[in-house]
Amino acid sequence: MRDKLVRDYDRVDARRVWEVVTTSLPDLLNQLQPLLPKEGEP
Repeated sequence: MRDKLVRDYDRVDARRVWEVVTTSLPDLLNQLQPLLPKEGEP
Protein backbone atom coordinates (compact mmCIF):
# COMPACT_ATOMS: atom_id res chain seq x y z
CA MET A 1 0.00 0.00 0.00
CA ARG A 2 2.86 2.38 0.74
CA ASP A 3 4.12 2.10 -2.83
CA LYS A 4 0.66 2.92 -4.17
CA LEU A 5 0.34 5.94 -1.86
CA VAL A 6 3.73 7.30 -2.84
CA ARG A 7 3.78 6.61 -6.56
CA ASP A 8 0.10 6.87 -7.55
CA TYR A 9 -1.03 9.49 -5.06
CA ASP A 10 -3.41 11.09 -7.55
CA ARG A 11 -5.27 7.78 -7.99
CA VAL A 12 -5.55 6.79 -4.32
CA ASP A 13 -9.05 6.18 -2.98
CA ALA A 14 -9.07 8.13 0.29
CA ARG A 15 -12.09 6.17 1.55
CA ARG A 16 -10.23 2.90 1.08
CA VAL A 17 -7.16 4.24 2.86
CA TRP A 18 -9.34 5.41 5.77
CA GLU A 19 -11.03 2.00 5.89
CA VAL A 20 -7.66 0.26 6.18
CA VAL A 21 -6.44 2.73 8.81
CA THR A 22 -9.55 2.35 10.95
CA THR A 23 -10.08 -1.41 10.60
CA SER A 24 -6.86 -3.22 9.72
CA LEU A 25 -4.30 -1.04 11.46
CA PRO A 26 -5.71 -1.44 15.00
CA ASP A 27 -5.69 -5.25 14.54
CA LEU A 28 -2.09 -5.14 13.36
CA LEU A 29 -1.06 -2.96 16.30
CA ASN A 30 -2.71 -5.39 18.72
CA GLN A 31 -0.74 -8.26 17.18
CA LEU A 32 2.55 -6.35 17.33
CA GLN A 33 2.12 -5.01 20.88
CA PRO A 34 3.38 -8.19 22.63
CA LEU A 35 6.53 -8.11 20.48
CA LEU A 36 7.47 -4.56 21.46
CA PRO A 37 9.61 -3.84 24.53
CA LYS A 38 7.77 -2.42 27.51
CA GLU A 39 8.27 1.27 28.23
CA GLY A 40 11.51 1.80 30.11
CA GLU A 41 12.98 -1.58 29.09
CA PRO A 42 16.04 -1.73 26.83
